[in-house]
Amino acid sequence: MKWLLLVALVACEHETHKVACTEDRDCPHVAAAATCSYTCIAGTCSLAVLESHAGAGPCYGSKRDGTSIMKLVPQPVLVQCDVNAGVYCDGTLKRCAAVKPRGAACSVDVECGDDGRCAAGACAPGLALDENCHEAACAKGLFCNASDRCEPRRALAAACVLDDECVSLHCEREHCVAARSAIACPVDH
Repeated sequence: MKWLLLVALVACEHETHKVACTEDRDCPHVAAAATCSYTCIAGTCSLAVLESHAGAGPCYGSKRDGTSIMKLVPQPVLVQCDVNAGVYCDGTLKRCAAVKPRGAACSVDVECGDDGRCAAGACAPGLALDENCHEAACAKGLFCNASDRCEPRRALAAACVLDDECVSLHCEREHCVAARSAIACPVDH
């Protein structure tokens, strides 16, 4: 396990030492399309691996577009389920599970896929352009802006603050930039 973790750390920007942090932005940055990322947990950057297969785990959260939802626990490797690939982290089973169809019972938006939301306990389509998204997910291709309204993702070179605002799902130096080549993270979990 230690050797495989070391391989993953080397694959993710060649960081093999602990990095102190106060927020995720303090951690080493990897390509937007990478199968891993770093997240700040209890003052230390931890490796989070993105899984796209049902049954993977134990999982500690889900990632939808540019937004991660994680249960922050002190683990050497955190498995995150990729909602865009059709799986979410089932909090009861602690495993990635297939997203649910429209009308299925749900408790959180990620259960309903990358273009859905949980409304009144059932999976429904994501919110449309300019709808209030304070407590619900926008439809695919939209993000929830600072005014809590669904807005189209921004083109390359457009101003941004968060990855989720960009079509590329990558915001760097306050501008949308093209995603870099994927970095595989061969971690045995």
